[in-house]
Amino acid sequence: MKDHNHVKKDNESMDNRIKKELLSLVKIFVICLVSVYLITNFIAKPIRIEGESMYPTLQDEELGLTNVFAAKFQKLKRFDVVIVNIPDRDEYWVKRIIGMPGDTVAAKDDQVLVNGKPIKEPYLNKKYVKGMRNNLGMFTEDFQPVKLGKGEFFLMGDNRPRSVDSRYYGPFKKDQIIGRSVTILYPFDKMKVVKNDF
Repeated sequence: MKDHNHVKKDNESMDNRIKKELLSLVKIFVICLVSVYLITNFIAKPIRIEGESMYPTLQDEELGLTNVFAAKFQKLKRFDVVIVNIPDRDEYWVKRIIGMPGDTVAAKDDQVLVNGKPIKEPYLNKKYVKGMRNNLGMFTEDFQPVKLGKGEFFLMGDNRPRSVDSRYYGPFKKDQIIGRSVTILYPFDKMKVVKNDF
């Protein structure tokens, strides 16, 4: 003869165990979602390089990370590689900081000028620049002086003839810069941290 009370208790116990397991799974899922949100918005954001505007420093279809924390909480410096948000195009661009707030940036005779003085650009690939100059007659087209206001940055791609940047789009605001520095993780044979300090 079956003990109906015992069966009922076993069923209740099984129901409770299932409820606890489901609750545990929901908690894990929520924790994972919150963790991903916090990491990608405050620590590091995955990026995919598209196009040739930073070639050969960064190449098309490379995958990596950018430092979100540094962009939000650390001081940006001239020549930093940054990720910038373009809201009206729903895009993110990778560029290099050339002009800081208060600077005047221009280019004349294939030379970038900041506050009227030519700047050294050790991050440019000399062989590549020379080849482009031979083919096109110049590497950086002349543009008129641009005066930067408070919280404004002048950004340019390392591959000047192939880059749409502050020369066409105008200065970028500090709050548009969502990542500072780039670490490439794939392809594996091209893993690197893009140098910022010069």
